[in-house]
Amino acid sequence: MKKLLAVLLSMALLFASCANNPNDTNSNSPDTNPDNAPSSLSSFSIPFSDNDSFNPYTVKSSLNIAIMPLLYDSLVTVDNSFGFSPLLAESIVRTDPLNISVTLKNGITFSNGTAMTAEDVVYSFYQGKNSSSYFSSKLSNFSKAAVSEGKIIFTLSSPEDSAENNLDFPITSRAAGNINPIGSGRYTLDSASYSLIPNHNYFKQTEFTLEKISCVSIPYDDSLFTAIKSGSIDIVPAELSLGSFVGTYCNTKSVHTSNFVFLGVSGTDALLDTALRKYISASLNRSSAASGIPVSTFTPSSLPIHPMKSNVFELNLNFTEKNPDAKTLLPSESYSFSDAGNLFKGENKISLSLLYLNENSEKNMIANAIADILSDAGIEVQLVGKNYNEYLSEVAAGNFDLYLGETKLTNSLNLNPLLTSSAFALSPSEELKNIYSSFNSGEKSLSEFLSAFSEELPLIPLMFKNTALTYSKSVSSDMSVSITDSYLSLQNIR
Repeated sequence: MKKLLAVLLSMALLFASCANNPNDTNSNSPDTNPDNAPSSLSSFSIPFSDNDSFNPYTVKSSLNIAIMPLLYDSLVTVDNSFGFSPLLAESIVRTDPLNISVTLKNGITFSNGTAMTAEDVVYSFYQGKNSSSYFSSKLSNFSKAAVSEGKIIFTLSSPEDSAENNLDFPITSRAAGNINPIGSGRYTLDSASYSLIPNHNYFKQTEFTLEKISCVSIPYDDSLFTAIKSGSIDIVPAELSLGSFVGTYCNTKSVHTSNFVFLGVSGTDALLDTALRKYISASLNRSSAASGIPVSTFTPSSLPIHPMKSNVFELNLNFTEKNPDAKTLLPSESYSFSDAGNLFKGENKISLSLLYLNENSEKNMIANAIADILSDAGIEVQLVGKNYNEYLSEVAAGNFDLYLGETKLTNSLNLNPLLTSSAFALSPSEELKNIYSSFNSGEKSLSEFLSAFSEELPLIPLMFKNTALTYSKSVSSDMSVSITDSYLSLQNIR
C-alpha cells in the first residue's frame, strides 16, 4: 500500500513543482491578484498547430481544439462539476425524456455583425454531428434538430441524463458556409499574422486587456515544455497532458475531465463470482493516491460516474478508502486464506493476469501499484504489458483476467457506450442495463442505478483523470478554466 502511495504521488509531484499555494487543491494562484489593475502584460502568446485548421468541425490537434471556444461560442458551457450553464441559450427546457427545447438569446451577432438565428444553430448541429470531429461522438445520441415556433428542438435517440451538457458544439454562420466558418466568440482570427483580435461585436460587455494575442506554431507536443520555459508561449491548454511541464516559472489550474480509468473484467471462472469482484474493489485504497497532493492528477472513484458531478457528490456514495471489512465479502464456505496470506477458492489459489498498455508510463505505474495492492489482499497478479496494437488485440480477444482500461466519456457522462461495449468478456446484465435506461428516463433514481452497479460490478472503477492549465508566472491575474474552455478568462488576463 505504501508503494501505491509513493508511485502515484511521484506522478502528481510532477505537477506540484509548479505549485504556488500547496494548501489549494484546485488551483495554484499567482502571487498577486489585482482585480482592477491595468494589464502588466504587453504581449501574450498561446500555442497552435499550423498543420491543422481553425475550422471547429475539421480541427484535430489538441492545441487548436483548445482555441475553438475563443472563436466560436456554444449554447452552453460545462463547469468543473459537470453542470451546464446557458451561454448563447436564453433557456433550455427538457420537455420530455427525448426532447430538449432551446430558446436563443436575442441580439446575438456573429463577429462580422450579422444576426445569429435558430437556423444557424440547426445548421451547426448537423455540421458537428455529420463531421469526423470530436463533436460527432458528443452528438451521437441526438437524432435530429429542428426549428419550431422560434425554438430549437433537439431530439434524442434514447433518454440520456444530462444530455444538455453535450450542446456545447460551436455555432457558426450558415450563410458563411463551412470553408471559412464565422463564429460569435470573444475573438476573431487574423489569418495573415496568426493573431487573435478581440471581437467587439461580442454579446457580453467585455473589457479586453490586450488588443492582440499571438498564436505561436508548436510542431510537436513535446516542444511545449521548451516553449513555455523559454517564454515563446505563455500558456499550455488543459487539453494537453502536463506531466512533464515542471518548474517554478509556472502556475497551474486543475480541471476535471470525463476520462474514466477502470479495471475491465473477463468472464473467467474466478471472476464470474461477484463476491471476488467486490472483494477486489473493496481492497483498493483509491483515495490514498490523491491525499495531500497540491494538484492531483486524478480523482479517485469507486463509481462509474464522476464523483464530483453535483448530483453524485450529494449522494456521498464514493467509497475510495480500502474497506477494512473487505474479507467479509467473501463467503467463508468458498474462500479461505493460507498462513502466508494467499487467497484460495477451495483448493485453487487465486491468481490473475492484469493486461495494460506498457508504452504509457502512467499506465505502467498504475498497473504495478494495483498489482501490489492485490498482492497485499492475497491475490497473485501476473502483469502483462503490451504495446498499443497488441493491447487492443488482446482486449478484443479476451486474453486477460483484468485489464487496465481508459475511455473518454462525453460531458453528459453517458455510460451507454461503455455498458454496451464489446470489450467486455463479462457483459453487464440486462437487468443492470434496464435500470440504467430507467434512470435516464427518470423512472429510477441515480442512487438506485449506482447501488445496482455496485452490486454487479461488471467493471471496477478506479479514477477519473484530471488535467491542468499551465501558465507563466508573469500573469498576475488568476486564470479560470472549465471543462469546455481552457481559456475561459483569457480576455481578462493581466
